Amino acid sequence: MLTASDLAQKASVGGNVAFTPQGVFVDPPGPVSAGSATLFVSTPSDALKVVSDEGFVASSVDRDQVWSVEVIVLSEKITGGLAGDFSTVDDLYEAVEELGVSWTVSLMPAAP
Repeated sequence: MLTASDLAQKASVGGNVAFTPQGVFVDPPGPVSAGSATLFVSTPSDALKVVSDEGFVASSVDRDQVWSVEVIVLSEKITGGLAGDFSTVDDLYEAVEELGVSWTVSLMPAAP
């Protein structure tokens, strides 16, 4: 996915670095607080179901309880404290938490 040096280099240019869970750098979709780690999320529009091991629908899932991470935004302060490579978004999420930073969750702004 990304390395700490990739993130720090991008953040040094604009103060914040924004990227998709797939590792594609993008513009931040909205304002973020200085020194923050922000997940911009959307709610799914598809019907969600829990499927049993046998392949049968076991129950429905409340879509309001599920988020899809669209963009991750980290401040330069946070990227400066990270080290190593992040092969998954989970690795990055945990590395940020190990810095003592709590994640902020924001809804993606509506498209213009």
